[in-house]
This record gives sequence, structure tokens and C-alpha cells, in this order.
Amino acid sequence: MIHGLFFALKILGILFLAVLLLLLTILLCALFVPVRYRIRGEFPGNEGAAFGEGKISWLFGALALKGRFDKGQGLALKMKILGFTLWKRDDKSNSDAEKKEEDGRSPADDMAEEAGGFLKASLDGVKSAGKKGFPEERPRQTPEEETARIPEGKSAKKEADSSDGREAARPKAAERIRQRIRALFQKIVGCLRKLAFSIRSFCGKLKETAEKGERIKKWFMDERNQESIRLLIRQGKRLAAHGLPKKGRGEITFGFEDPAVTGQVLAAASLVYPFCHERLALVPVFDRKILEGRMDFRGRIRSAYVLWLAW
Repeated sequence: MIHGLFFALKILGILFLAVLLLLLTILLCALFVPVRYRIRGEFPGNEGAAFGEGKISWLFGALALKGRFDKGQGLALKMKILGFTLWKRDDKSNSDAEKKEEDGRSPADDMAEEAGGFLKASLDGVKSAGKKGFPEERPRQTPEEETARIPEGKSAKKEADSSDGREAARPKAAERIRQRIRALFQKIVGCLRKLAFSIRSFCGKLKETAEKGERIKKWFMDERNQESIRLLIRQGKRLAAHGLPKKGRGEITFGFEDPAVTGQVLAAASLVYPFCHERLALVPVFDRKILEGRMDFRGRIRSAYVLWLAW
């Protein structure tokens, strides 16, 4: 019985060590096996269609992500694990047209059918209106005829009522004018109050901004903070140098109708060109408008180095 217990413990120990060794292997692979990438593309300008493709792989292609963009086919993505396709996406710009062709119908047929239905509905509405008929329109009378139809007594009474109404409407009109003047005065006072409040809030914001600027200035003037900033800049340069492509070459030919614009773009590109002049060639053209390019870059990023820089 004791021998059986020792044998079971021995098997459990071997399994535990195997699992531990597997986890350690995965951790070491994640730290020291680099993630490789490749970017390839071409933009021939007006001569042909532009395309580009990229690939990210890890552990000699055990995990790979591929992408391709073509002007006529759209964007296509594919993820593979150990050679098996895990996820795939394919966008084609003419997918709707292909569906219409498969159904035997075209967009023009659909538009014609919709227009025919609308025309038929309009004709039915016109026919139904014609069946019901319209009411007869009475002849319009002139002001002289309407006045002649009113008796003389009624007209005199109407004139007296109108004069009394005008006399009663005069105080009401004066009251409305006073109300309008009062409302205008209140609006002016309200606008002045809002303006004063806006000026006070603007001055308060200026004061807060000045205080924040003073605090930021003190933070940057601190020697410890300056040392931290220099450290971040130094580590950022190392990280960029580690992640930049190590193989491949690219070429970009550009030009504008105005030579001055071409010179400005070239001056702006000269700020970063010293860091990539070995892999990238810039060809300016000053006499015509052009934009062409082709590239094929390869590089790798190792997780252990990134973690070391962060530490």
C-alpha cells in the first residue's frame, strides 16, 4: 500500500513538473521570441491601382495575422493558429452588385419598378378626385355691390360703433406701447447682467489658467522632474530604434504644382529623415504634380527588451 502511495505521488510530481516546465517555456517564448512584422505596398499614382499588405507573426508562424488592401477588392484579414484559419474577413466593394447579378436584377430595374408604382398611385388619386367632384365656386362680388346690399340704418350704426371702438382702443394702444417699452428695458438690463457675468467668468478663467501655468512651470523647473523627462526621452529613442525595420527599403516620389509647397514638405520631412535615411528614399519633383511610392520593410519587436526599458 505504501509503495502504491509513493508511486501515485511520483506520478503527480511528474505531472506537476511537466505543467510547470510547459508554463515556463511559454513564458520564455513570450519574452524572448520576437514578434516579426512585414509591411509591403505600392502606390503607382495614376498608372495603376494601389495595394498594400502586412503580416504579423510569432513563434515561427504559429500565430499569424495577415492583412491585404486592394483598391478593387477592398480589405481582407485572416488570422491563423498552427496553420488553421481561426478568423477571416473579406470586404469587397462590388459585393452588392454581385448579389444583384446573382438574383438576375440590377439597380436600374429596382428604380424603374419604384417609379412605375409611384406613377400608378398618382393616377389612381387623380381618378378618385374626378369621380367625387368639386364644389361649385360662387361668383365674387365687388365692394360696391356688397355696400349696396347693406341698409342705410345699419351702415350708420356700424360707423358709430367703429368710432366708439377707435376711442376705446386709444388707451389700450398706449398701454401696449408702455408694456413694450418696459419689456425692452428689461431685456437690455438682462443683457447687461449677462455681459457682466461673462466678463467676471472670463477673468476667473484667465486667473485659473495663469495659476495652472505657474504650477506647470514650477513642475518643469524641478530638477527631479527634468531628470525623469530626460530618462523618458532616452528610453523612447531606444524603443523606437528597437522597433524600426531592420530590413527592406522604400521610396517615395512626390511633387506639387507649386514648387514652394514641395520645398515646404521636404523641409518638414527633413526633421525625421535622418532617422530613416538608410531605409527610405525621398525623391522630390519640382516641375509637376506626382505622388508615387513603394516599400517593403521587415522588423521585429522583443517583449523582454520592451519590459526592460519600462522597468
